[in-house]
Amino acid sequence: MKILFYGSGSDSLIILKKLFNNKNFILCGCITKPAKPRGRGRHIIPTEVEQFCLCNNINVIHPLKLNSDEVYNWVKDLNPDIGVVASFGLYIPEILFSFPRLKTLNVHPSLLPEYRGAAPVRYVLFDNKAETGVTIHYTALKMDAGDILASTNVKIDPSDNYLSLSLRLFETGADLLIDVLNNIDNIKPQPQDDSKATYARVLRKDDFFIDWDQEANKILGKVRGLSPQPAAHLQIRNEVWKILKVEVYNNINCNNFSCGDIVISDVKKGLFIKCKDAVIRLNVIQRPGKRIMTDTELLKGYQPR
Repeated sequence: MKILFYGSGSDSLIILKKLFNNKNFILCGCITKPAKPRGRGRHIIPTEVEQFCLCNNINVIHPLKLNSDEVYNWVKDLNPDIGVVASFGLYIPEILFSFPRLKTLNVHPSLLPEYRGAAPVRYVLFDNKAETGVTIHYTALKMDAGDILASTNVKIDPSDNYLSLSLRLFETGADLLIDVLNNIDNIKPQPQDDSKATYARVLRKDDFFIDWDQEANKILGKVRGLSPQPAAHLQIRNEVWKILKVEVYNNINCNNFSCGDIVISDVKKGLFIKCKDAVIRLNVIQRPGKRIMTDTELLKGYQPR
């Protein structure tokens, strides 16, 4: 089976490697996002997917525009049997996703139709869910709305953040995808119930900031869903801190404090801030230009109030 792969994010590399190492499949080509400036030096660095393809002699392109004759003719010459999309990040035109004989599949890290959209792993953590999953579905004109071929549940651990949960979901998704590809002729796709759809929209920069007027579980979910990058943000004096891990305390007397006030700032106890219904300890913090550190480490050389 000849596979055309669409992927850009580091998560998609998990899927790509699983396909590459399976002798039942031939990766005839890959489409990824164009290289962009990264890091402090702003060097132009290809996606991890493109780097892997170049190292393993996989035909790869990074077009600025997908809806073009050049890209279509490239796909036509490859003549793939099926397409696979994973953490691609760009809209794929119908002329491309409908071209393969067996159409194009998407590996989506949620139990569709819940959390359609660009950031399902982050939103499921924002919502403090105990369980999520992975869905293999056909790519369609409407985002993440294609018929479902398979899905599986994945438990969410209380210690999970975006990185740990995302890695586990795509590892699970890779195995599920292999099962689907090996049995695709025997699977009857099931339509999604659009009335049950929920959406995980693209995040804006103002979504990163902690709102201390919210309940503790909302703040906890935001920190988990944004950690380790881009991380939840906190304005302290004239600095914007990144908050990577927090802990909720319900037994600290904070009646004389307002939401957002520092309740405790102690080099031995840590740094605690009041929210709507509890007190939040800022366990792991990164100040601008500084290394990641615990709250007690930070307080040895800095007092935020």
